[in-house]
Amino acid sequence: MSSESRSPFAFEKPRWQAGSPFWLLAAVFGVSMFAACELCRVFAAPFDSYVGFWLPSGVYMAALLLTETRRWPLVALVALPATLASDLMHLSGFLLSVGFFIGNTVEVFTGAYLIRRFGAARPALRTIREFLAFLAFGAVLAPAVGATIGATVILCTGNAKAFGAPWLTWCASEAIGILLVAPVILTSLAPDRPLFLPRVTPKRGAEVTILFSLIVVMLLVVATEQPVVASTIKYALLPLLLWSGIRFGVRGAAVANLIQGVVLGYFAAHAPQAAGTGVMSSLLPSNLYTFLFVSVLVSLGPAVVLRERDSLLARLRSSEENVRLLLEGVQDCAIFMLDGEGRVASWTSAASRLTGYLPEEIVGRPVSVLIPADQQDASSTAWLL
Repeated sequence: MSSESRSPFAFEKPRWQAGSPFWLLAAVFGVSMFAACELCRVFAAPFDSYVGFWLPSGVYMAALLLTETRRWPLVALVALPATLASDLMHLSGFLLSVGFFIGNTVEVFTGAYLIRRFGAARPALRTIREFLAFLAFGAVLAPAVGATIGATVILCTGNAKAFGAPWLTWCASEAIGILLVAPVILTSLAPDRPLFLPRVTPKRGAEVTILFSLIVVMLLVVATEQPVVASTIKYALLPLLLWSGIRFGVRGAAVANLIQGVVLGYFAAHAPQAAGTGVMSSLLPSNLYTFLFVSVLVSLGPAVVLRERDSLLARLRSSEENVRLLLEGVQDCAIFMLDGEGRVASWTSAASRLTGYLPEEIVGRPVSVLIPADQQDASSTAWLL
């Protein structure tokens, strides 16, 4: 048995990976990393180099969680040129870019390892345990580890005068980037979900359209509030996000959160009143970040709970069906089950053949009907029970 098949890293390869050469998957990952890096520049305020969300961390961590552990070094080698290419287009220091990459890599490796160790080998946010492991290690501990390295690099290169502010900035932007991007990828590329878009009925498609239209409208309303990050109207989005999680599962909630985060992040970075005021550095971490973290809990949390409940109910129904088939296979004995009050709860075909009672005639009736009237005493009834 190889190391990949042992717990906690037993790897279940998704169907979309089956038959796909690794170089093709690596190329897709590299392009995605570069595109995510460039997209993040949109969230940089015109008056500041501060990047509100670092979305590549979500892509990076999801790639590790979707890839066999033995290929993690190869994933890092692909991420290196994609990240450096984007950084060098916008930053002047090569050493600073390398330091950022090292911090980011240590961060996502730490988070991915701990999620697999304490959550699941191939997490797709199916259970509460996976969700809590993703939050604790992927969105809290891992960003803190990366922020420590990143803030140290920034301080040592003379790009900051203190350690605390860069640490908080890195930690918050990385955490939100992971929370917004990784759940979408993990729930869309799971072994049982090889396609991004689920199959929906016309009625369900109409509901999706209405829901996301309302979310977009509310986002535009919030965007008219200045400053965006301090607006309280944005909390009206939480019921819509809860709706997306309850009705459309973890993937629906993840997509809704990503749309919301991208739109709010853009308007927060480009608010006219923010120019020259430093509002991004002072308000965004304490307001918008808090709101986005709460929205993830409100939408993804119930969705994961419902998903695990549905999974448990499906397993219970399967178990009950297996028991029924097993009992039906016994043909020379009248097997039946009783409820807590001594009434017949189930009746097999063999019992019908041997006693003459059909299921509709006996189910729900007291078991005493099976005993002849002249033999009904306490001992015989107790023996049947």
